[in-house]
Amino acid sequence: MLNNINIIIRRCEQRVLGKEHARQKVQISAENTGAEIADAQQQRQLLQQHLASLTIAGETTLHAILENKAHQGTLQRRLADIDLLLADRHQQLEELTKQHSDLEVQRNILQRKVDKITSQLQRRRKQQQQGRQRQYEAETEEQLNWQM
Repeated sequence: MLNNINIIIRRCEQRVLGKEHARQKVQISAENTGAEIADAQQQRQLLQQHLASLTIAGETTLHAILENKAHQGTLQRRLADIDLLLADRHQQLEELTKQHSDLEVQRNILQRKVDKITSQLQRRRKQQQQGRQRQYEAETEEQLNWQM
């Protein structure tokens, strides 16, 4: 029976390690997504500054004005693309954060289960050892009584 408990403990510990590994992978993904968000926000800010500088630089020729407007349109499309990317990454980060939290809870539940089973196993081993000790003492006392 104790061997079965040892097997259960090992399996639970393996599940704990699996959850911990999955949690770490999710955490790394969340950190990478956070870095992507920060990079995209910085790129967006730089594009907005560049766009603002284009509108300030007042050109007078029609050709220069049309080029400026075309460049502004291109920059505005890139800004819209970055905004979509940011929205997607924020949603992805929320999902990863929730997944990370769920995995952490599952890992903790499994760890408590392992701790409980390990405690029960130690208690049973101690009881068995005490039982053997009592039996040994009783046999020893019985032998001493026979010798007298």
